[in-house]
Amino acid sequence: MNLDLKEIIEKIYKNQEQLSAAITYYRQKNGNDQDFVDFVSKIEPGMFYSTELVSLVADKLQLLNSSYLYNQFNLQDILKLYEIVYKQNDLNIDSFKDYILFKVNVLDSNEDINKEVKEYIEKLDKEKEELVKISESIS
Repeated sequence: MNLDLKEIIEKIYKNQEQLSAAITYYRQKNGNDQDFVDFVSKIEPGMFYSTELVSLVADKLQLLNSSYLYNQFNLQDILKLYEIVYKQNDLNIDSFKDYILFKVNVLDSNEDINKEVKEYIEKLDKEKEELVKISESIS
């Protein structure tokens, strides 16, 4: 078997660096809708596993000016994207905040928000307790 794991690790790292650079560029760019469409159309399907990329798409969809593009989806579709991001990174507070804030500020949906936030805080508290135990075991 001629499997070079070091080479695979380097490929993953290089691809992630390139993707992160592209995401940073398009996050900062206030281009037109066509720039965004061109960017998204060049993305390989496997890259949509990047929560950073999915978050960028969700953010940029809200800023589209073209009614032709904007009419191809609805706000619930954007919510699904934010939900994907926070569920894949369920301990990432920023992704959870993006999801909650979109629900409250854009969808004007306060239903079960307090319950969701409380459950999330409880989850974070459990994780914190585990980290404290690990830290104490090292000391």
